[in-house]
Amino acid sequence: MVRLLFGPQSPKITARFTRMLTRVLDAELAPHSLIARHALTLAPVATPLLVCHGTQDVILDPNAQIKWNSVFKPGDRRWQCPAGRHFFHYEYPELTGQAILQFWQQPICKPRFSLIERPL
Repeated sequence: MVRLLFGPQSPKITARFTRMLTRVLDAELAPHSLIARHALTLAPVATPLLVCHGTQDVILDPNAQIKWNSVFKPGDRRWQCPAGRHFFHYEYPELTGQAILQFWQQPICKPRFSLIERPL
């Protein structure tokens, strides 16, 4: 499982990831996990939406990726990390950061008002 999620790693790193994933599966509460998946209800949101995933994600159902299109509105985006796995943001932090910054810099994401009072 570690190799599928994180790609080839040294034996030492693989052992660390295996221990970490074991602890997560044993102790953490989550709406879904590597063992059991629960369907999330997709619904439009008022704020601009960016959905990101890796193209090599073995956890995310490819059909779920397509379902996002039904709730997208103008300005919403889906970004696929080339060669990214489930933890693409770990493998490709610079690329992921660039995608998020590009999304935030769209005119639709710019604030329409200032939270800082200006002197009269």
